[in-house]
Amino acid sequence: MNLLELLHNEKVVRLLEKIDTDLKDITEPSMESNAIFYKIIMIIESLLKNIKHPNSHIGNYLERYFDNQRNIDDYNEDIKMKGVELSKLQHKIDMINAELKDLKYRPLELKDFIDDKCALFASGMIDCYNLTGPYDVTFIVEPEDYGDISINSLDLSDHGYPFTGSYFGNINTLLSAEPNSIYEFDYWELDSNTTIPGNSIADIIIDFIAGDTIIAHFKDPYPYVYLGEDTTICIGQSLALDAQNPGNSYLWNDGSNSKIFVVQEEGTYYVQVNNGLFTASDTIIVKYLSSPEVDLGEDKTICPGETFLLDVTFDQAEYLWQDNSINPTYTISDTGNYSVTITNICGLISDDINVDEGTFPQINIGDDRSFVPGEILVLDASYPNSTYLWQDNSTEPTFIVTKSGYYWVEVTNFCGEITDAIKLDFNMDADFPTAFSPNEDGLNDIFLIENSTIDPDNFQMIIYERWGGKIFETTDMNEGWDGKLKNSEKAKSGTYIYILKYKDAEGTEQFVHGNVTVIR
Repeated sequence: MNLLELLHNEKVVRLLEKIDTDLKDITEPSMESNAIFYKIIMIIESLLKNIKHPNSHIGNYLERYFDNQRNIDDYNEDIKMKGVELSKLQHKIDMINAELKDLKYRPLELKDFIDDKCALFASGMIDCYNLTGPYDVTFIVEPEDYGDISINSLDLSDHGYPFTGSYFGNINTLLSAEPNSIYEFDYWELDSNTTIPGNSIADIIIDFIAGDTIIAHFKDPYPYVYLGEDTTICIGQSLALDAQNPGNSYLWNDGSNSKIFVVQEEGTYYVQVNNGLFTASDTIIVKYLSSPEVDLGEDKTICPGETFLLDVTFDQAEYLWQDNSINPTYTISDTGNYSVTITNICGLISDDINVDEGTFPQINIGDDRSFVPGEILVLDASYPNSTYLWQDNSTEPTFIVTKSGYYWVEVTNFCGEITDAIKLDFNMDADFPTAFSPNEDGLNDIFLIENSTIDPDNFQMIIYERWGGKIFETTDMNEGWDGKLKNSEKAKSGTYIYILKYKDAEGTEQFVHGNVTVIR
């Protein structure tokens, strides 16, 4: 019989009506009032015995309140209230049962009455057993559908979670975790109280000392193994992989079967865990990483308009340059000091480089000129940090001229190269045309040395293109250059260099050079 059925029972209605009448007749405490009081206590007991599934505020109130008291052994011998022993209470129960036909159903009055008497009952319990509390305790199931909790005889599955009740201390309370379906109990989680025998046992005893939130954790019956995310460690380090699940059997990728596997080299690692019924597995990839390295190189010189790139890319690293930029590359276009710090999980390293300003070489070995026979001329092409190449393949910064001729020098440094030339000769009776037009019109088609006192038996003329390539050569003063290249192709319009080697009237070997323009 549930609570609503009980409260609508004709006998119960009459009994409640009789109690209500008796209470109204009491004007002062007496033996009669005590007897009526114990009738009420027995009504409470009768109601409790008939309430299996509370579905009203009265039933909830009663069952939750008395639940902590139901595990007290033989309390009939100990509890005394208002000086009346419980042995007398049975007599009153019989009296009430005999008068059920006279009761009237009064639910509101019954609720108030029960509230008062339950408070009195609790006071008697505390006094009799020296209880502490009561303490508010909340019960939770994780995951919610994996199981349920029983508190003494109260199954919380009908009440829902979280469930909160008040419980006394200095008295043992029994908790039991019941898994649903295929799930298993895992452990209890508490904040303020201690369990006996321990948190990993489904059936435990608690003597409450404070309020608490108690969580019953359940789990799948399958073993759960997690080796972690794929990871990178430093060269020289090792990594311990834990397959968890104590008491299970293990099988690693190398055939070993320990719970712990120590990684000492890069690779992919795999484990199977078997609990006798089910198998689970997991895989992890472990990579090794070295400490960062960096070398910006020797200090450099940068030429006008030039840029160069510093690339310090390193695996899984972060970068910080002198201007707080964070890219692995850095483009330099100006002078200054440049530095970078590279960091990864294995360490950090820094380096710097100084960049100076460079310039293109500048030279001037003079203007074309004549000189007196026997005069010594020094051509100076000196420029800092440069190399030199003269027309005779000499490599000094200066060149001593002792005879007429065409002289040139190429000066090279870090930023580039430059060439300068000079013509030095004696005054001689010869006509050197500055231009000719080899278009085969019969007019000025040949570059020819005329009206000269040069010994024709000691004559040589060489024509060079502007880049130094020889395109014509003759030892016949009367031949001249017809404006064609060695392959008989016509030379393009432009300026060309001629060099004469001859002996003067005194028999002294001389050199003469100059420029001639081809006009097409």
